[in-house]
Amino acid sequence: MRPVRGASTRQEARGEAYRAARSNLTALQASLPAFSTLSYTEVLLTLEAATDLPIPAAEPVATGDRDRLYVHARSAVERLAEHGDRLGLELVIADLDAVWSDDVRTGGAGDLP
Repeated sequence: MRPVRGASTRQEARGEAYRAARSNLTALQASLPAFSTLSYTEVLLTLEAATDLPIPAAEPVATGDRDRLYVHARSAVERLAEHGDRLGLELVIADLDAVWSDDVRTGGAGDLP
């Protein structure tokens, strides 16, 4: 039986989007003080639960602009949603938006009230 044409390309696109989402989320998390990273850890865990892909190695990303990291992470999750569990990944996007909003509101203090 021959593989469905485009299946490997679709799988590669999913893998690349997943890698980009994890890399940018990890860089965003790393840009915060250690005491305020729990919310981003929860988003990462939710992302892992919403996919059936093996966890990829994170690739280095520039961490200078946190706004850009957020946009890249969100865009990557949106691309992943095009090829995967749309509902689960929409929840990841909602969680990421909520964490980012809180992060912006508290100036990077994240989990602090």
